[in-house]
Amino acid sequence: MSRDHYVPQFLLKKFSVSAKNDQVFAYDKWEDTEFPTNVGNICSENDYNYIEVETIIEKLETPTKIIIDKILKEKNLNSLTKEEKDTLKSFSIVQLYRTRKFRESLKQQMFQELDDEILAKDITSKIIKDHTEIAKFLDNKDWFLYEN
Repeated sequence: MSRDHYVPQFLLKKFSVSAKNDQVFAYDKWEDTEFPTNVGNICSENDYNYIEVETIIEKLETPTKIIIDKILKEKNLNSLTKEEKDTLKSFSIVQLYRTRKFRESLKQQMFQELDDEILAKDITSKIIKDHTEIAKFLDNKDWFLYEN
């Protein structure tokens, strides 16, 4: 059984309370409580993705982490190459479609009477495999960088 994160740990670590550890504060909306925990314990589910989807995600996460670190260091988007922007577009599309919320809305919209998690997982996998085609819809969009 694998623990699959739908929010990558490298992003979660950006919210850690200390650079020395991977502790973040999490909020449980069902229990209305907050608590410190390790990034490995949140935004994940057991056997959430198929192995081939995890492979696609892993191939995107490594270069995306490098690009995001570059953006955070330089605090601008102007130095990004076309290849780096394409990677970020693909990563953004994959992120959108790999969430529990997407799977739930997919099941509600397409299979109102059918509560089939495997079918929703299959369709999500197909979309993620086609991420580069879907990412082309972001080609003519303006990019903004906000700092808080």
